[in-house]
Amino acid sequence: MRSPAEVLHQLACPERTLADLPLLLVVAHPDDEVLALGSRLPLLCGLHVAFATDGAPRDMADARKLGFATRDVYAAVRTREADEALAMLGVGHERVHRLGFVDQELALRLDDLVDRCAGLIGELRPATVITHAYEGGHPDHDTLALAVRLACHRRRERGQPAPGVVEFAGYHDPDGSGRLVTGTFLPACVPTVTLRLNPAERARKRQAIACYRTQAQVLRLFCPDREPLRVAPRYRFSAPPHPWPPFYERFVHGLDGPKWRKLARQALDRSGIADLA
Repeated sequence: MRSPAEVLHQLACPERTLADLPLLLVVAHPDDEVLALGSRLPLLCGLHVAFATDGAPRDMADARKLGFATRDVYAAVRTREADEALAMLGVGHERVHRLGFVDQELALRLDDLVDRCAGLIGELRPATVITHAYEGGHPDHDTLALAVRLACHRRRERGQPAPGVVEFAGYHDPDGSGRLVTGTFLPACVPTVTLRLNPAERARKRQAIACYRTQAQVLRLFCPDREPLRVAPRYRFSAPPHPWPPFYERFVHGLDGPKWRKLARQALDRSGIADLA
């Protein structure tokens, strides 16, 4: 089985064959998959994509601004956008998995999420899982980073093979000022690569991003020219990712950093471990 560092090397060398890499890309929301690895999705015939949420929060503020009357209709449109983007990138529906959780609520369903991630890993047997970093940008991103680790830990505890974990950069507040930085990791001493997209890859990625018409305003903040990836570091999920409040406290109601970490500690306790660091 290839190590996460070996997978990084292969992803950085597209002239080498990538088709046989058994990978699982687990993302929180529709559009995260294109931002994370849009340049390589057409090359990775062995990759499956799993969406943890339907991309539609119960808070209808954004949906109403876009003209949607119900959450279900908004979620259905986001699903169609994802189908269109993935079809453009050559990812067939047989390689797409939808876990069906509600946007912004993964932390409240952490045990169920771990179960679903562990089940997918057992079914697909990926060499590596690629998912979000723990960075305080969005609670669903942080929760999925934890859930994937807990799912892998569970498999190891049961004597079952567990994949390595690679992560992609999302967004975070880099200094507590409230500004948003995208596509950059918080510091960690782990193997890291940045995929630099050639003109054809950039054009194709922009076309896929354009499929997400409901997210156009947010997606303008992301650079389509590079895709940073790294071997997932050993996080202390019971501690904050940085000394200042997480960025998501600005837009998610009812879930702040202390509450998220309390839920994380409870999940870690139920797993029989103090933390994953």
